[in-house]
Amino acid sequence: MRAIPRASGSRTTPSRSRTTARTTARTTARSTRGKDRDGDRIDDVDASDAARVDARERVTRSKRPTRRARVDVDSAAVAAARGTGEKTATAATEEAYVRFLSAYIAVIFAIGVVLGASAFGVFPESLDGWIEGTLYPFFTPFTGGFLVFSSAYGVIKTRDDPRTK
Repeated sequence: MRAIPRASGSRTTPSRSRTTARTTARTTARSTRGKDRDGDRIDDVDASDAARVDARERVTRSKRPTRRARVDVDSAAVAAARGTGEKTATAATEEAYVRFLSAYIAVIFAIGVVLGASAFGVFPESLDGWIEGTLYPFFTPFTGGFLVFSSAYGVIKTRDDPRTK
């Protein structure tokens, strides 16, 4: 048994170790093996299950941590995945296209906010007239443009993916 110091004083309280707990569990399993709650005999299937549990408990584990070898891989693919290496023309083009799509969706969001605020009459009459006459009819085709550009990006990425052939 191991002694654990108490926070309130210098006295120690005994604590059960894992080995003691396992021994107690094994003894309890052995004493109840073959009987159910009423004390009647049960079939051998439950007894074999208890034997398997005992066998698993007997396996000991190492106390020290496992040391793993550290391998450093230097390659163009790893550097590209981390973003630390030189970018290829394809990667640079793709990054620029994704930035374009991000800016496009930000503009769509901003126009949507302006249209929503205009619906509540927040703006003065002159600005509200411009929003209603120019921005409102422009919004739907502009959103459709995002659909076209993002679909083209998806088709290009699918065409370039070697796993889809």
